Amino acid sequence: MVLAARQADKLKSLEAEVKARGGRAAAVQMDVTDTAGIARALDAAEAALGPITVLINNVGIAIEKLSTEQTETDWDAVINANQSPFSGAHSDIRHPEVLWAIICAAGLNH
Repeated sequence: MVLAARQADKLKSLEAEVKARGGRAAAVQMDVTDTAGIARALDAAEAALGPITVLINNVGIAIEKLSTEQTETDWDAVINANQSPFSGAHSDIRHPEVLWAIICAAGLNH
């Protein structure tokens, strides 16, 4: 299992937990709003554990302000993050012979 997120320290902790339970894991730092970074992260994931057979995109952010207080920059941040499952899926279609599934989820749970 490849774990990818912006915060490397949390990834390393989770990677260690998976390995302690007998699993295979690799932590890859990635920002879902950076399309080129997504491709680099997928390359790192494949280098660590082999071809990606299942890709799960799970991302979502919200700006916790009244809508009347949100700026265009706030809105752009939400849109950029929430469209990133497309970028991840599109980046990984380069190996269709081994890719079994792409699962995309976006949203928040408060």
